[in-house]
Amino acid sequence: MHKKQMYLYVGVETHRLTHTAVIMNCWHEIIKSITIKNKPSGFGELMDLVRTYEIVYSVTAIYGLEDTNGVGRALCHFLIDNNKQVKFVNSSLSSQEAKKNTTIHKTDEYDAFCVAKVLLDELDKLKDVTKDNGIYYRISQLVTRRNKLVAQRTSVINQLHMQLSYHY
Repeated sequence: MHKKQMYLYVGVETHRLTHTAVIMNCWHEIIKSITIKNKPSGFGELMDLVRTYEIVYSVTAIYGLEDTNGVGRALCHFLIDNNKQVKFVNSSLSSQEAKKNTTIHKTDEYDAFCVAKVLLDELDKLKDVTKDNGIYYRISQLVTRRNKLVAQRTSVINQLHMQLSYHY
């Protein structure tokens, strides 16, 4: 049995209020798709559904998330706390996957399928997500916020100088 046949691939498209997940096997067959609320109760619902298919197919699930630091952060930490393997899927890779078809399907389910497909195709190359990078995420958020404040300040000063030069 090939290594990739030992897994179910769960691609998750994350949003602020809901997440859409697609469970796929190694032959790109969609087993099930589900939309859950972005709450721990929804996360448990997803894990229970995936666990059911893990038992039916006698395999282990791997989760792929596009966004592990923003709106998908809570789900990511929930999965890691429950000893699930989570991989970070770069959004540019899933976007390229979506553009491969002649007709662009822009649904959350299709986007989650593309995440799962990238997860399968790039399994060995994708990095595992760990909780250790929490401090780096917070520092990154602070640096980004500071940079935006500096840019806004510069813009306001330039506007003031422009107005002063018009009138004086």
